Amino acid sequence: MKTKTEGIVLSVSDYKENSEKISVLTKDKAYLSFVIRGSAKMTARNKIFPRTVYEFIYDEKDGRDMYALQGRNLVRSYLSHDLKKDAFADVLIEAVRRITCDETDALYEDLIFVLDNLQTSPYLYGSYLLSRLLYYSGFRPYVDGCVVCNSNLISALSIERGGLVCALHKRATDIDDLDRVRHFRHLQLLQKENLPLYKEEITLEDFKILVDFIERHLDLRLRSFSFFLTL
Repeated sequence: MKTKTEGIVLSVSDYKENSEKISVLTKDKAYLSFVIRGSAKMTARNKIFPRTVYEFIYDEKDGRDMYALQGRNLVRSYLSHDLKKDAFADVLIEAVRRITCDETDALYEDLIFVLDNLQTSPYLYGSYLLSRLLYYSGFRPYVDGCVVCNSNLISALSIERGGLVCALHKRATDIDDLDRVRHFRHLQLLQKENLPLYKEEITLEDFKILVDFIERHLDLRLRSFSFFLTL
């Protein structure tokens, strides 16, 4: 049965016989992969890139998650042709691609929302997306009190222990910059509709804390972030 679905390309990799395989997060069909025949040739005109949104046309069959792509219509592109901006967006795309998530419809909406607004305040919107990914993964940092004793007298943020800590349970390796601690808590609680109203400046350091959280508690390394930091 011929089917159409909207989706954003997360990755492109070589496949057999001069073809490429693309991994896609779709609006309503979770994760799918498509094979594009002939697109790996140097002279191919049907190239496709990550961070582009298409309406994909394919023949849907039960029990499959990879299909031969029959057609596509470009919806929008998030390629800026600015190396640093694109590298930062690639960090978000890698995180979405590598973090297991069952709530894919909500994640798709969040990702498109963030990419639509990324140039407004990249670290704010990028940090929001990483916070949502933590939530969707099932790991939720504890920000309602001290993660050890539940005290409301917060002194630091413990990446190792997964949340806020009081002075009694603070360790030397914990983050005690109160701006960073406050921002981290806000980012776990902010609703999407309130992001344009948020007045505090979210910085690269705030974003890095969320990357550290993901890498420690979800046991993965975001290689694109290491590249971004070199720019």
